[in-house]
Amino acid sequence: MSINSKISIFDTYVHVDYSGYYENQSANDSIDEVVKLCKSKKYTKVLFDFRKIKGDVSTLERFKMAQHLIASKPSKIRFVCIATEQQTLPVKIGEIFARAAGVDLKITEDEAKAYKWLDIESNELKRLE
Repeated sequence: MSINSKISIFDTYVHVDYSGYYENQSANDSIDEVVKLCKSKKYTKVLFDFRKIKGDVSTLERFKMAQHLIASKPSKIRFVCIATEQQTLPVKIGEIFARAAGVDLKITEDEAKAYKWLDIESNELKRLE
């Protein structure tokens, strides 16, 4: 089994819902697709929602995902990841590593904080596609 991703386009941001079991290559493929979409359509905000992922995502796997995001060179794109507390413990390694490399990434367990961090108002939550 692998990770499933559903990409939705909203007025001012791209929203990606993940479900299924985490698998590194599928996650990387999704990151590539989203970054390519943002670059081509000039989107500057992305929300990744990992809360429906089943099973554990190890610290090493989270590090590798951040490493892949960094390698995609997502300049001028702001990312937020919503994850469960269990998915972010013991440390938010992806956020620490990505931010140190200059990627604008925040990881949070709180959906409202995610939208606030992306500076998205409730009237911007209208889906385009």
